Amino acid sequence: MLYRRVFSTARWSLFDMAIVFLITVLSLFYGITTFFKIFECSPRAKIFDSSIPGHCYDIGKILKTSGAFNTVSDFLILLLPFHAVHKLQMSKQKKTLVILVFTFGLWYVLNNYLV
Repeated sequence: MLYRRVFSTARWSLFDMAIVFLITVLSLFYGITTFFKIFECSPRAKIFDSSIPGHCYDIGKILKTSGAFNTVSDFLILLLPFHAVHKLQMSKQKKTLVILVFTFGLWYVLNNYLV
């Protein structure tokens, strides 16, 4: 929502619709994922006691899918400001500095979690 307020100059432009689409996809995905995590077993007591008859979803697959989706969506969110920064009327050096401000979060992740 912050990107939409800050970077979207015209409502319902292609860029604005991309932001709205991403918000919608993220909301749906996390809502569905949360539902599956809450109701991973039927009956729910089977989560804590495997001897109870019933069935469970493979939570490992759900978590792997969620991790892959998180990675892709994080990169898409990181790339969104590039479009807006490209249109700014400033020198290339200043544009580069603005982009570096937004990519600093990526640098932090790469430095602290992937090393």
